[in-house]
Amino acid sequence: LVAGLATQPIDVIKTRMMTQAASNAAPYKSAFDCASSIIRTESWRKLYSGFGQRAVYMGGLWGITFTLEPVVTSYLRNKRDAQ
Repeated sequence: LVAGLATQPIDVIKTRMMTQAASNAAPYKSAFDCASSIIRTESWRKLYSGFGQRAVYMGGLWGITFTLEPVVTSYLRNKRDAQ
């Protein structure tokens, strides 16, 4: 979750810069220009747009991982010990 909070603004800036060619808006000069433009025109909260969806995805992924890890580990140990 902390990693998601730290990287979400970077992903938003990356996505904006990648899609600027398809829009009629003036292109950004740099990542800093993109970030400052977003903050100036749309507020700093826009840098975290999509974080809710990302948190749901990461939560589900972690839930599956932490649920299956002991099951798979136990299965592999039993398989190894049977040999």
